[in-house]
Amino acid sequence: MTNVNLQDLRARLAEAPPGPRVEFGVFRGECLREIARHDGPTIGVDSFAGMAEPTARDIVNGRQPYPKGRLAAPMAAAARAAPNALLIKGFVPEVLRQILNSDFSFAHVDLDHYAPTRAALDWLADRMCPGGLIVCDDWFAGQTQLAAGAINEFAAERGLDLQTKGPMAWMVL
Repeated sequence: MTNVNLQDLRARLAEAPPGPRVEFGVFRGECLREIARHDGPTIGVDSFAGMAEPTARDIVNGRQPYPKGRLAAPMAAAARAAPNALLIKGFVPEVLRQILNSDFSFAHVDLDHYAPTRAALDWLADRMCPGGLIVCDDWFAGQTQLAAGAINEFAAERGLDLQTKGPMAWMVL
């Protein structure tokens, strides 16, 4: 189950310069398969155990829309979907040090919760090539909770032009 519009994802991929790509929040690998359709390396990062324990920034109207363990999927499913991608298993930010330290041309961040989304964006900030795109899922205007809160804060703090279409947001670095 992905709520990413694959046509919109493909459009963003077409805008990215050549180079390594990374996805945070692989789930079953449907988006990773699209991201990995190029000549360079592609990395997928996911716990494959579902969501981490929510924090206070993940509570909306008194409820936790993404409780611990939600959206678990077997790593084997992602490996079948994108066999040419390197998969890294673990929770963000604990696994960031295991990722190739490269200038990425494209990054897809679909982590739903505030803290891992913010950690991934902060980590990517110094690891994107000029003109590289960071595409985020679960964006909503004005939201301060969940992934959208992290995306909005990150873009505002860095003075980045946040472009949006539905629940997808992207920025060029």
